[in-house]
Amino acid sequence: MDNDPDFAEEFSRVFDNSDVPEADAVFDPDAYDQLVNAEFTIDNGNGRRFAKVTKRLKDKNGIPIGTANDNPLLDSRMYEVLCNDGSKQALAANIIAENIFATVDGTGRQELQMDTIVGHRKSTEAIPKGKEFTKASNGVNRRIETTKGWEVLIQWTDGSTTWNKLKDVKDSFPVQLAEYAALNKISDEPAFTWWVNYTLKKKGRIISKIKSKFFKKTYKYGIRIPNSVEDAIEIDRANGNTLWWDALMKEMKNVRPAFEIYEGDVSKLIGYQCVRCHTFGASNLARTLDGKQD
Repeated sequence: MDNDPDFAEEFSRVFDNSDVPEADAVFDPDAYDQLVNAEFTIDNGNGRRFAKVTKRLKDKNGIPIGTANDNPLLDSRMYEVLCNDGSKQALAANIIAENIFATVDGTGRQELQMDTIVGHRKSTEAIPKGKEFTKASNGVNRRIETTKGWEVLIQWTDGSTTWNKLKDVKDSFPVQLAEYAALNKISDEPAFTWWVNYTLKKKGRIISKIKSKFFKKTYKYGIRIPNSVEDAIEIDRANGNTLWWDALMKEMKNVRPAFEIYEGDVSKLIGYQCVRCHTFGASNLARTLDGKQD
């Protein structure tokens, strides 16, 4: 049997599933590059513009240009940057890092300067007209001070636009928001009527005291941070990778051993109470992702 050619051929046959790619074929070192997909603002000659790092630049032989270094001043990597006006440019890693750190506070939150308010919308959560009063314990009707259900579209000086909760815009730009509400005839809405007139009368004093800074709470050092599983999936889809999803799976794998599945009717458990929890702790998950990238 040892000399049987058919046996020898069968023994040496290698089975190959063409549907499964080699690891080398799908490995992309740029997927773990912390600067790729980073967002920041830069002066491109037409004022400050919102920009995003799209990819690492390579030479004619396909070799990435420059080398990484823990010291930003010695980091010679080159990247392609896309501005929101459609222009592209090549920037060194240290220039990108300089622009990121120039627009964030000590915790990495990006500071934004408002250009103008360009739109608004409200949801079913907003209190409708005629329902803005409630009866106090002494029988007197009191106006409800509400901001729920309203969102404001802001255009920033870098050219980008974002939808923001009314409460946040009122806190950072009360005078501009009050003027917008009056101009667009929404100042009589329950979410505006209790404060707009006062703000317009006292706008000189308010402007002198207000700290008109607005921070992107969903960004840290130029990287978008998810607040939910849906956010993580959307960010991964936009970035063309699975980094946030992988980080979530890693975090959940470490958490699951602390729980056990109850097969019975949970409503019959003594003291049972349904408690909602946040799937994402942005800082914890960011550290998990940093560990993966290391």
